[in-house]
Amino acid sequence: SAAGFLLCVYLTTTYYTMADATAYCAGELGCNEVLTSGFSKMFGLPASLFGAIGYAAVGLLCATGKSRAGVIALASGGLGFSAYLSWAEFFVIKQLCPFCLTSAVIMVAVWALSLRGAGASRVFAGIVIAMFSAGAVYSYHALAGTTENTPARESGVPDSFAKGLATHLKNTGAVMYGSFKCPACTLQKSYFGAHAKELNYVECHPDGRGANTQLCAKKGIKAFPTWEIGGRLVRGSMRPDRLAELSGYKKTPGGN
Repeated sequence: SAAGFLLCVYLTTTYYTMADATAYCAGELGCNEVLTSGFSKMFGLPASLFGAIGYAAVGLLCATGKSRAGVIALASGGLGFSAYLSWAEFFVIKQLCPFCLTSAVIMVAVWALSLRGAGASRVFAGIVIAMFSAGAVYSYHALAGTTENTPARESGVPDSFAKGLATHLKNTGAVMYGSFKCPACTLQKSYFGAHAKELNYVECHPDGRGANTQLCAKKGIKAFPTWEIGGRLVRGSMRPDRLAELSGYKKTPGGN
């Protein structure tokens, strides 16, 4: 649990400081693409943060010697979540992240140790608690979390605002650096709808159409999407009103 906690704290810290931090890993491994993908977040927060909390909770319960069923529940939930992320990594994102795989291996070990010497009733109770908790989290995320992925034009932002902002960003030299494999980049473009083609976009993935990896490396791009606005690099997918604020676009979604 301590090893998993330290790993997740490192990933969470790097996530929030990525604009100035070293890349997760180099070479052919797609750590940045995995750790900045849509699968890497829960309720707008990095999954590694929840991993750190889970590892800490398991460690505390083990240290106090209380609630064996609780330990099994947390470990089972963590195992299921790790399996889901590993599936996404291999079959959806199709990139490997050694940190994620290491965390998955640690979680398997934690889960196996949590079952060691436990009675059948506690194992059953722990797994049932984990299943109900996972179902509740999934239901909440499906019902409440969809707002985050709703394009601006479909959530009350006029098409004229998206068009005007896209033109403003282009004319002021703002640049969006991204990857065609990045779900967050797809989300970012969806806010502009058909006007996304007006944006100054630079493809950073070597397999992407018209890729300019040299420029991305020169600019120190380490996460996708990253915006360059007024000479400043800002990481992450942002709603149009936030982009308007950063770029000095005076109009508001309400037309003022």
